[in-house]
Amino acid sequence: MVRYSTVFFFDLKIGRSSSVQARVLRLWEARRMRHGVNMKFIDLLLIDGHASLCYDSIFLS
Repeated sequence: MVRYSTVFFFDLKIGRSSSVQARVLRLWEARRMRHGVNMKFIDLLLIDGHASLCYDSIFLS
């Protein structure tokens, strides 16, 4: 069994990190056409145990 220590978003520091574990609060997909190319994005809204929010957007080619 693997054990993880709890780290909240506001505790994160800029630098090297091997991984971040979070739960996805909301996940949605947006598609749009630009110059004849289908652009696909995934937007993530993450929340930790202290209700700190983190937004991320991923572009999929």
